[in-house]
Amino acid sequence: MGATPVVVNNDNNSNGGDVTGSPNQRDDPLLEEIAQAMNEAEKSVPKIAEQLAKIINSRWLNKLSDESLREKLDTHLRPVNCDRLITPKVNPEIWGRLDKETRSKDLKLSYLQTNLAAVGNIVSQATDMLLTARAENSEVHIENLIRKNMDAIAIMGHISYDLAQRRRDVIRPTLNKEYATLCASDVPVTTLLFGDELQTQLNHIRASNKIKNTASGSQYYPPRRHFSPQQVPARSGQQKPFLWKQPPQGGKPQYRRKYKQYRSNQPGNQENQ
Repeated sequence: MGATPVVVNNDNNSNGGDVTGSPNQRDDPLLEEIAQAMNEAEKSVPKIAEQLAKIINSRWLNKLSDESLREKLDTHLRPVNCDRLITPKVNPEIWGRLDKETRSKDLKLSYLQTNLAAVGNIVSQATDMLLTARAENSEVHIENLIRKNMDAIAIMGHISYDLAQRRRDVIRPTLNKEYATLCASDVPVTTLLFGDELQTQLNHIRASNKIKNTASGSQYYPPRRHFSPQQVPARSGQQKPFLWKQPPQGGKPQYRRKYKQYRSNQPGNQENQ
């Protein structure tokens, strides 16, 4: 069967009116749908509770304090029969051959895995609570589940922040050295990896470097004093080295005096005297 022909009504043309049905002027729903799909950066679902959204937005891409993170890790421990919810260690044969820099990089990544395993512990326990409630037809401890899930969100936000910092570390070597502070941990991560005020930060860095260069160029260096070994001052709390001791008064070395006394005490010398 052939395609059904499309009939265009030209009644408006007979009256000399505008061709509102022209393909160049008519809104095509299909084209609108395609254009919307192409312009849509990210798909989303209907909004959640406003208070919950505020908590998530405040915790995501933000670092937890060491005390808070340790408390959450100690609270949500691994179920005894979940042997794979761990952070794998490097084989001793390989670890012993790694240099210091490689070990440091591996330790940083292993911390991420440790925190991620803690989220796995939380999800495992929460799922087990739901399964138990369904099997026993019992009530679910809703408040306990909410607290567990909020801890999981907080830890995941911490992990996301650490990953963002690792991405900065990868980019750091390609930046000019004077802009290395852009990768500092105190620079907040927003929807952009280096924050929303990048241009402002660049202006501050340039101004700071200009002041630093000006100050270093005009710095006054007093003339250096040259000390003889006898004049070099001793450091506070330390005695002068033996070689820097001053000779006795009169400029004659001490050992010559002792040698004359020794000669004068000899029997032959005493007779001559």
